[in-house]
Amino acid sequence: MKFFSLLTLILIWNLAFSQENLYLTGYIRSYDKSTSLVNIHVTTPGCEGLRQFYYPKEALDDLEPSILGKKVDFFINAPSCERGRIYQMYFK
Repeated sequence: MKFFSLLTLILIWNLAFSQENLYLTGYIRSYDKSTSLVNIHVTTPGCEGLRQFYYPKEALDDLEPSILGKKVDFFINAPSCERGRIYQMYFK
């Protein structure tokens, strides 16, 4: 009986904390300050390819021509990424 109680607690805890933040790496290809959108060629497995993300508003001043082609490491508030969906990116 204790085993099943423990197993139930583990499953509940897993479900409660399963919403992870996905860590991604890529290279900035282009950006649009007016919309806060950046195009990043993501190299992280499972999310590879050219993707769009919303850049953090508090960091918009960092968007300048010198960042094009630069490697960037960031998080999105999702456990995975879907093609065609635009996620908010953030830095820890």
